[in-house]
Amino acid sequence: PINVVFAINGAFPLFVLLPFVPYLLELETNCVPKNFYKQCGDLFETAQLRAVWQPMTFVYVYNALQLTNAAWMNFLVEGLEFSAWQIGIVSVAGSIMAWFGIMTYKKFFFASNWRVVYFWCTTLAAVIALGQIILVFGWNKRIGIADIWFSMGDDVLVEFVIAVQFLPMCIMYLGLCPKGSEG
Repeated sequence: PINVVFAINGAFPLFVLLPFVPYLLELETNCVPKNFYKQCGDLFETAQLRAVWQPMTFVYVYNALQLTNAAWMNFLVEGLEFSAWQIGIVSVAGSIMAWFGIMTYKKFFFASNWRVVYFWCTTLAAVIALGQIILVFGWNKRIGIADIWFSMGDDVLVEFVIAVQFLPMCIMYLGLCPKGSEG
């Protein structure tokens, strides 16, 4: 059964992207590539700007302080006795929801301030993380929700929020790249 989960997880992007490969184009540019030392100098000059280093420092510290809970997967397997199949299904559902998070950001939040997006995503992630407490104490069973479904809802929502939060950082870093240093 776990082989099927890995096959689905690996084949899904392949079957979705493979039909578009013949249509990929290399865009022509009028840009002359800079040598390595010039690119490093340009990046260093850019990183010294306050408008650059301040948000970069915030994003770095923010991401450094977001520690993953390594014991959570162990709790799902040992404490709740999730099978490898169930763990795989939760992972696949989370990946699909992350894609929806990316599309949601593109449609609704692209023009938003990145600080606002970070604030609300952090707040939502904190509220969703409280669901783990509900799962640990088994309160979800009292209202008739099985552990697998509650865990899937919790993990899927977290993946969605993380995907929405990740894109402002990518866009910010793309804007920092000096002209001629792309690619």
